[in-house]
This record gives sequence, structure tokens and C-alpha cells, in this order.
Amino acid sequence: MNDFIKKMSFTQKIKAAVQVFFAVSLVLFFVKLAYYHYQVVVCPYQLEYREGGILLTTDFMLKGGNPYDLAHQPQYANVYGIFYHWIVYPFVRVFGPTLLVHRAVTAFFIFASCLMIFGVMRREKISRMFVFSAVLLFYFSMIAPNTSTPLAGPHSLGVFLFLGSIFWPFLAQYSLKSLMGSIVLADMAFFTKSYFVLGVPYLASYIFLFVSKRKGVAYAGLFFILLLVSIVTVNFFYPTHFNSTILSHIERAGYVLNHVHRQFSSFIEFYSGILLGFLTVAFLHGVKDWERIKKGLNPSHWKLPKVHVLEFPKPLVDLNLHLMVFCFLCSMLLIYFKLGGHGGSWLAYLYQLITPFLVVVIFLGAKKGKVLNLIWIPFIVMNLYTLTFNAFPVIEMRSKEWEDVRRILASHQNIFNTPAIVSLLLEQKKEVFDSGHTEDFLSGTTRNPLLKKIAIPNRQIVTTYFQYLKNISDAIKVRKYDLIVLTKDWSPMVFKELVENYALIGVIPVKMSHSRQSWDITFWKSKQ
Repeated sequence: MNDFIKKMSFTQKIKAAVQVFFAVSLVLFFVKLAYYHYQVVVCPYQLEYREGGILLTTDFMLKGGNPYDLAHQPQYANVYGIFYHWIVYPFVRVFGPTLLVHRAVTAFFIFASCLMIFGVMRREKISRMFVFSAVLLFYFSMIAPNTSTPLAGPHSLGVFLFLGSIFWPFLAQYSLKSLMGSIVLADMAFFTKSYFVLGVPYLASYIFLFVSKRKGVAYAGLFFILLLVSIVTVNFFYPTHFNSTILSHIERAGYVLNHVHRQFSSFIEFYSGILLGFLTVAFLHGVKDWERIKKGLNPSHWKLPKVHVLEFPKPLVDLNLHLMVFCFLCSMLLIYFKLGGHGGSWLAYLYQLITPFLVVVIFLGAKKGKVLNLIWIPFIVMNLYTLTFNAFPVIEMRSKEWEDVRRILASHQNIFNTPAIVSLLLEQKKEVFDSGHTEDFLSGTTRNPLLKKIAIPNRQIVTTYFQYLKNISDAIKVRKYDLIVLTKDWSPMVFKELVENYALIGVIPVKMSHSRQSWDITFWKSKQ
């Protein structure tokens, strides 16, 4: 070994030392990310206000209930699709409907998505070091603080199905089998979290434009047929599914341009290292291309593409545009002009729909053996350092405040609850009245005549919701609840009857550090 090192030139030694430093850095960054993710998975408390609502749906299914039956609304309302609960169901039957089980399933799909990113990049013959870098950057986006992706919920499964519906045909060169598989995955994605169905319009438009117009139309048409059949079938067994998972999101969707700009500003800041690296390498490549032009060597990628309008089997445009670049551009435009304006989401759309393609596109030029590869290393290390060593909050494995809440709940039976304590109530096998999604049930209405044909009528939704509120109000008037637990200044389902019949006996401040939320939990006992 010593003889081998002695024979190396000074330049080779420097290059080897830099590569060793880079490899060690990547390992350290992975350990930091994985440790934080582990803490999120095993934390015994809710890490987001409505996280417990996901457990309630699964728990109700274990008891033989239908969480999307109108008779059980809005108590068991869930604004996310049923497919995640089908996936997690076998595990909760064995281990129980706990935060740990749900988050562990979530973690599995995060790692599965990381493996898909790895596979696509290796298919492109990108150096392993840069593949690992890209996977780590993507991994961060899946577990980033203030996002719900690593928590109990359908988000990581949706990302997995979304990427699978795109990556499978890409890796299989758009074979018939892969396109049929993509259709099935996208259908599952729709019933997981509806916007993850975007894999189909992305892929269909790409195939139509750059592969084959005939194949693109057939792919989109077959998916549309399957989706219609699936919607009718799911709505038959789960009558309020369409209202809760589609209409409620449409009704509450808004668009605030300033919110879009703030998200993109933060996103660019988070990935500033690799973006600067990309611009630097692109500039150096541009200088080389300019030198070729001056010598009369016009690079082939500067040629104007041919257009095939009437030849149906051919693509519309004869252009060698990479699928990952196309998907990246689609996500950027869609989020900027539509999805990113929703004030209830912070960076989730960017992390889930942009980052998977961004990390691939950024390193497409970093092929094995390229001289410019070494230039990437300081930018990558800088980016991973700023992400992993400055961004993560402390996750408490045992909190005095949360344990005080648990102790108080244990000494009471009939408790009207805030969504912040749902997981604790399920742990103690007590009824849950407000899952957090309960409050959104009223949004599941529509004025669209076409959507009305496949949804529960608006009148039934409104009547069911306000009857439930009346039942709560009547129960408070007769002091039916042993204890009422609310979140200060955020309890839309409890009215003036509370202060007339119950007295405030205490307040406990709790933290949900991953989502950077803090809540004052208030406790109310009936007046004597």
C-alpha cells in the first residue's frame, strides 16, 4: 500500500485525498440525517397537530368500521385517501395503531424512493459519489423539519408511487409492460394523496411530445378509463371518500403569490450549494462550447428540432430532452402558478415534486471520469453541511409536559379532545371526537354539476356536519364530558356553552418540535 502511494504523482495524491474527504463527509452527513429520522420515528408524542387523525382512521378500520361512511362523519373524517391505510393495515393488526408503526411504514417508503433515485442515476452512469450526494439531498427533503412527509400519513407512499409511475417507464424505455405498471401505480397514488397522480400527465405529455404521439394518447386514455372505474368503485364502498379527499381540498385551495415567492426563496437557499455548483460547471462547459464554435465546431445540441404533426406514430418534436428535465420544468411551473399558492402548505410541494428531479438533473453532467467533477465537491459538502448541522430541532423522547397531559387524560374517561392529543387517547383506548380532519368535513361540497354526480349531495354534508356540532353543544350543556381538552385560541368546534358549563382548571404548554408547533393545552372541568 505504501509503495502504491509513493508511486502516485502529487496531483493524484491531492485528488485521492479530496475523494477520501468527500466519502467520509457523505457518511457523516448520512449518519446525521438518519439519526434525526430515527428520533422522529420513535418519538412517543405527536409531532404535528393533526398527525393523530391518521391513527384514528386505521384504528377504526381495525374495529371493523368504515371511516368514509356518512354515518360516521364528521367524527372519523379523513382528508387523505384510503390506500395508505390499506398498506399499513396488516402491520397495525399485529403491532397496534401506534405512531411508531405508522411512521415506520412511512420510513420504508422514504428509503424505497431513495433507492429509485439511486437506480435512475446509476442508469445514467453518474459517479457513485454524486449519486450518494443526490440521494442524501433528496433524503433531507423527505425528512425536513416543518414538513409532514416523515410523520404518520400518506405522504411518503404518495412520493414513492408518483416516482414509480415515472421512473419505471423511463428505466424500461417506455415498454408496454412498464406503461401498464405506471398506470396502476398512478391509480394507487390518486387514492393515496390525489396530487401524486401528476405522474400521468407528466409522462403522457412527454411521450406524446418526444417519444410517440400514438403511445402518449393510448397511455393517457387507458389511465383515464381505469381512474373512472376506480373512482366509482371506491365511492361505492367509501361513500364520502370523494368529498373528503378531493372536494375538501378544492374548496380550501387558495393562491397567494407572496407565499409562492417565499417558498421558492427558502428552497433556493436550502439548495444554494448545488445550484451554485451547477451554474459554475455550466459556465465552464459553456466556455468550452464557445471555443468549439469559434473553431467552426457547432455542438449537436444546438440544432433546431424537427416537428412531426401528421405522422401519428412519431413524436411531435424530434428533440432529445431528458425526461427528468421535463418533469422538473413541469413541477416548477405547476407549483409556481397553482399548487404553491396554497397557504396551508410550506415547501411540501417543492420537496416532493421538484427535489426528486432537481437532484438528478443537477448531476446529469457529472459522469464518471469528467475532469470537472472535482469542482462539485466543495459545493456539495457546503450544501449538506448547511442542511444537516443547522436545520434540525431537538426531538424530546420524554417530555414532562406531555407526560403531565397523559397522566391527566388517564384519570378521566369521556373526554372531548383537541386533535393534538388524539394519539394519547387511542393509546388509552378512549373515544376521539375531533381528529383534526373533522373540522374540514364541511369543505367537502361542490357547485360543479359534473362533480356533484359522483359526490355525496351538499345538503347531506352540511346537515351531517352541523348535527354533529349540535350534539357536541348539547353534550356540553348537560355536562356529559368528564373533561374537555382544547388548544388555546384554536378550537373551532366548541362554542359559548363551554364557559357557561365548564371551568378552566389548567394550561400545559406542549411542543411538536419537528413541525415547529407549540400549543397551550387547556383543561376544563364541569362546574358544580
